[in-house]
Amino acid sequence: MYHNVLDEPSPLGLRLKKSPSLLDLIQMRLSQANSDAGQSTTDNAEPSKKKDLKSGTSSASERLKASNFPASVLKIGTWKYTSKYEGDLVAKCYFAKHKLVWEVLEGGLKSKIEIQWSDITALKVTLPEVGDGSLDVMLARPPLFFKETDPQPRKHTLWQATSDFTRGQASMNRHHFLQCPTTSLGKNFEKLVQCDQRLHQLSQQTDVILDSSVFEPRCSIFEDPVELKCHDFANLKDEREDLPGFSGSVSPCAGSSMSTRNDTNDCFGKQPEFVAQPMHPGS
Repeated sequence: MYHNVLDEPSPLGLRLKKSPSLLDLIQMRLSQANSDAGQSTTDNAEPSKKKDLKSGTSSASERLKASNFPASVLKIGTWKYTSKYEGDLVAKCYFAKHKLVWEVLEGGLKSKIEIQWSDITALKVTLPEVGDGSLDVMLARPPLFFKETDPQPRKHTLWQATSDFTRGQASMNRHHFLQCPTTSLGKNFEKLVQCDQRLHQLSQQTDVILDSSVFEPRCSIFEDPVELKCHDFANLKDEREDLPGFSGSVSPCAGSSMSTRNDTNDCFGKQPEFVAQPMHPGS
């Protein structure tokens, strides 16, 4: 049953008349209350909207996180690593750092090869319907090598720079061959070429030359000092032979470091102007 408080007698025995102004006031108050309730609902929805926006940003950052996938074979030059059990050969792609990594586990410790995307000169992926896929990578310069140090359970791996653990093959050969399950390789390769326009263009090239060429040798004057000395002496010989009146054969006086001025003049066919005589006591 509907109960109207306005019909109840007041404690003072007065009755409230429902004038038009009173009704307008009540209506205004009710409208204001409804408006406040609606605003409260909107305010409650704002955090949800912000949460969804944050979730979208998180999804974008998820695409930049490193992804990894197992591999079965890694071959560089004559060096070849074949996976024996799950997790001992892993390929990783760091989308934020623009790196490719081959990580191997041998002797209980991890070692890895780091490749900068900017060093990749050719890229080819093969994704057959049956069997494993393959990734061929050609490099402009040798990659970096790291080994695991002080391994601790349930802690991040600590890496230390090391020498080439592929018996020197990765330091010489430009071609890296990686064999992986087709599904995981295809998914990660697609993400890779979507993140870098240059790699995408390389992946579209059909005339990719995948040979076993080696890096160009880097010359250093400290690598072969004997060759450097011989080169200097050869130049000295050439300059000496260009001197006027030089016969090409070494004269006896030219080979002596103690020759006097007179001896030197004699060797060139000139008579000495002055010959010092030995001084004898009492003369």
